[in-house]
Amino acid sequence: MNDKSEYNGEESGEEALGRSEQFKQDARIEYKKWDLMKMVREMAEQQGRKLSAEDKLKEINARLDVLRLELIPAEMENRGLESFKLEGVGRVSLTADLYARITAGKTDEFFQWLKDQKLGSLIKAAINPSTLKAFVKGRIKDGKEIPEGMVSVTPFQRASITKS
Repeated sequence: MNDKSEYNGEESGEEALGRSEQFKQDARIEYKKWDLMKMVREMAEQQGRKLSAEDKLKEINARLDVLRLELIPAEMENRGLESFKLEGVGRVSLTADLYARITAGKTDEFFQWLKDQKLGSLIKAAINPSTLKAFVKGRIKDGKEIPEGMVSVTPFQRASITKS
């Protein structure tokens, strides 16, 4: 957990990585004793469990959003409350927040506005990791050069299951 007095349900990256590595190590010890067919069946089961967990997480997130973004703020406003303490839970507060995104088709115009306002440092160039991966795979497949020292490429083998 983090060192904040309020638990937000998130682990630090370091804690999550440590737990993940421990889970992997435990799995290595267990699975090394198994034959190939048993490992493939286990892989299929884990894929099913992952899909089920992802679906469950979508439900949990949706229910959480209805409570924290809609119903509880509305009820607190109806009662004239900005915050209150609930025994066994903690302090419940309304916090101002917002969503922000650049209007579709206005990115270039907004970037120019930022530059004109001397706020160009907000502009960051980025490549989506999936896009970079597809680019590199395509270049390798076509026998084209990948700029040496500019892109780190780590090939690996991955098993996959195709339903018959």
